Amino acid sequence: TAAVKPEDVTAAPLPDVTIYVCESYPCGDVAVEVYGWSAPVVVVISVDTDVEQIEVTLVAANGDVVWQQASSSRFSSFVPSSVGATSAEEYRLHASVELPDGRTAETLNATSLRFA
Repeated sequence: TAAVKPEDVTAAPLPDVTIYVCESYPCGDVAVEVYGWSAPVVVVISVDTDVEQIEVTLVAANGDVVWQQASSSRFSSFVPSSVGATSAEEYRLHASVELPDGRTAETLNATSLRFA
């Protein structure tokens, strides 16, 4: 393994990453209790810096990955019935943001998602 040089290490704090989930863009202030089974769910990632790549993952309560998308876009969407989600489970969204300096900032959405 190569030694880490002081100039390779940054002391800058990681930026905050926020996940917004809604039925259509732009996301409003009203929280959605249950998302439509066959309607698109819009995911918007907010981060106040440049990014190399954003990976968004829909995770079931048991930890199984149901859907995943990696791109440079802060916007993505999925249809619950098309990705194998069920109405019997609750889900969480996880976002992993790769920064230009090689570091990664992550977050998990605060509320569970349900589909019907």
